[in-house]
Amino acid sequence: MIPICFVFGAGPPPDDPPEIAEQDFVIAADGGYLYTKNAGIQARIVIGDFDSLGSDLSGALAGDADSNPGNGPSGNLGSGPGGDTGDVCTGDPLNDKDNPLVVSLPKEKDQTDTLAALKCGLEHGFKRFHIYGGAGGRLDHTLANIQCLRYLLNHGARGYLYDRDVIVTALRTGVWLAPLEEGIISVFALGGPASGVCLRGLKYELENTHLNSDYPLGVSNEFIGRPAYIGTEHGDLLVIYPTGTTEIEGEFLNG
Repeated sequence: MIPICFVFGAGPPPDDPPEIAEQDFVIAADGGYLYTKNAGIQARIVIGDFDSLGSDLSGALAGDADSNPGNGPSGNLGSGPGGDTGDVCTGDPLNDKDNPLVVSLPKEKDQTDTLAALKCGLEHGFKRFHIYGGAGGRLDHTLANIQCLRYLLNHGARGYLYDRDVIVTALRTGVWLAPLEEGIISVFALGGPASGVCLRGLKYELENTHLNSDYPLGVSNEFIGRPAYIGTEHGDLLVIYPTGTTEIEGEFLNG
C-alpha cells in the first residue's frame, strides 16, 4: 500500500472521517485542525496563518503542541513568487506522533495554507495526497486547490480533492477505474490542451482525441458497469468521478 498524506482544510468537512492507516500521515491546514481534533484524528503537522482559527488556536492546540517543549510557531515560509525557494516545514514530526509540529505562516504570502501543507507532505516523501475540506466552500479556494492538483503532478505526486459526492483528481498518463453500474464522470484538459486522450469503457468513448481547455467535450460521461480507462499522451487531465470510485491497475506517477 502506498502511504497517504491526508490534508484537512478549513472548508466543508467530510460527513464521515476517512480511514487512516498506521503508515499514513495527517497535516491540518489552518482551521482544518479543529476538524481533526473534534474527529479524534491525530494531526502530525498544523500549518497556516491561522486566520480561520483566530483566537481559537491556543485552545485548539491546548494539550497538544503546547505540551511539546520547543515545539512552537515557525516563521519559515519557504515561498516566493515561484513558491519553491526553500523548505516549508521545520522540525521532525515523524518522530513524535502525539504532539503536532506547528508551522505559523504570515498572513501576507504567495501561497495558500493548503499548498503549504502539500509542500510539507512532499518534503516528507509522500506521493499520494487526499485533500478534505478543500472543495464545496468558496469557489476561489476550490479553484486554487484544483491548481494544487497540477502542482502535485509537477512534483511527481498525485492528489485527490474530496467534495461531498465526488472526487477531483489530475492525471498526466493513464488510470483504470473499477466498474460502476452508474455514475457521472467528467474529464477536462487541465492547464492547456491535452492530446492522445482516450476514454474507454464509458458510455461515450474517445480514442486519440485532442481536448482543449476552452471546450468541455468530456463533461457528463457515464459509467456503464465496465472497467474504465482514462488516459492522455500529452498534457494533463482533470477528472471528476463519484465518491467510492476505485482506481485500479494502470495508475502511474510522473515527475
